[in-house]
Amino acid sequence: MEASDVAACWEANAETWTRHARAGYDLYR
Repeated sequence: MEASDVAACWEANAETWTRHARAGYDLYR
């Protein structure tokens, strides 16, 4: 996977990830 592909996946998921992390679902940090 190219770095640009990783960046695109991250950006596409950032809003959902942020919402879930703030709700306490990010158990690994």
